[in-house]
Amino acid sequence: MRTVVFIVGLGYTGSTVLDMALGNNKESFSLGEIANLPTEININNPCVCGEFIRNCHFWLGVCNAIREKHNIDFIRNPDSFPLKPAEIRNRNNILRKLKILSNVYGISKNEPWLKNTKILYDAIAEMSNAKVLIDSSKDIRRALMLRSVLKGYQIKFIHLIRDCRGTMRACKNNVGKVRFPKSNEDAIITRPFIPTEQAIKMWIHDNLKITVYLSLFAPYNSWRVVKYEDYCDTPDTVFSSLAEWLDLSDYKDMINFSSIVHHNVSGSRSRFNHSKILPSDKRWKNDLTEEDFNIFKKKAIFLNRLYGYKD
Repeated sequence: MRTVVFIVGLGYTGSTVLDMALGNNKESFSLGEIANLPTEININNPCVCGEFIRNCHFWLGVCNAIREKHNIDFIRNPDSFPLKPAEIRNRNNILRKLKILSNVYGISKNEPWLKNTKILYDAIAEMSNAKVLIDSSKDIRRALMLRSVLKGYQIKFIHLIRDCRGTMRACKNNVGKVRFPKSNEDAIITRPFIPTEQAIKMWIHDNLKITVYLSLFAPYNSWRVVKYEDYCDTPDTVFSSLAEWLDLSDYKDMINFSSIVHHNVSGSRSRFNHSKILPSDKRWKNDLTEEDFNIFKKKAIFLNRLYGYKD
């Protein structure tokens, strides 16, 4: 039986690197944030392999296989191939979301994004010959809803957590460099600047939501909590344990994940800049201001402690 592993969590936690590391195995495949594939095709962003995604031999091969079997051409018409549900408005109404998820098995299996995702997973698994697919789209609601159509797959979840202070610093660091494949120059990449209070609110909300959802709707042995700092600073321990849990043969290649040509979609600039697991980024200790630390102590220190982080 094939397995889909959903990496769920807040952004800025190292999910792209974890995805690529777990996918650097002959028995697994790194999908990246595959829910964003239609957007990536529309923009024609570079694939990690070095080709633009519309010219990437792997994605062209997957598209051809789907076109022959289902008469769908997602390269030519990406907007007609949605891979995630419509956004739920009123983001903070957790009771409304719980109601939706409590009916997850009652949703229509004919919803296009559900059918499309199953079609895409099947085609990727067949083309890559992988028994484990790693999906770091991070949306816990999408992941739980997909169980209704993934009856031929074993479903597992990794709740990826990072020290709130590291997330705060990453949210404020909105400018970075990336060296795209086949380019001799660095490109400047910007992302939205997220103020401290908003970053803390996101960190609390998303992590509590995922903890509650997994506790209520996923079997206990189907999910694990992984800390960004642990997989960076003690990679042998973390990846050997994950490899055993996922029934993958060897974890060593996961730590240096450049031995396989990847085709993962979307995600952070780390997919172009990193080829191995690096020590955790602790620049928050010097870069956060006294005001940042005071806000953290007031709003997030208790939950940070519950997740195992020291003051």
